[in-house]
Amino acid sequence: MKSIKKGIEEYIQLKRAYGLRFHAGASTLTNFAKFCTINKYKKVTVAIMFEWIQTYPNASRENIARKLMTLRGFAAYWTAFDSTTELPPKRDDSFPIEPRKSSYLHAQRNNKYIESL
Repeated sequence: MKSIKKGIEEYIQLKRAYGLRFHAGASTLTNFAKFCTINKYKKVTVAIMFEWIQTYPNASRENIARKLMTLRGFAAYWTAFDSTTELPPKRDDSFPIEPRKSSYLHAQRNNKYIESL
C-alpha cells in the first residue's frame, strides 16, 4: 500500500494536471502528510484529522473549515487506495466560509469583459 505522503504527492499532481494551481491546498496536505509521517500514522481517519487541526490553535474557524474541506477532498480520493479511510463531515453552518474576494486585477478583467458584452 502507498504511504499517505506518496498519496498526497500524487493527489497534488493530479489536481495540477487538471489545470489548478492548488497552492494553499498543496500546503495544507503537505503539512498533514508531515504530521502523519512524524506520528507514524498509516490510515487517514477523522480522529487523526482533528488531532492535526489541533496543531493550529490560533487558526480562525474559516481557516479550519478550509483545511478540513481540503482534507475531505484528499480523503475521498484516498478511499480508492485504502477502504478504511474516513471522510470528515461535509461543511455545515457550524464552520461558515465566506467566499474569497477576487483580486483587484481579476475583478477588473471581469468588469471589462462584462462591459464589452
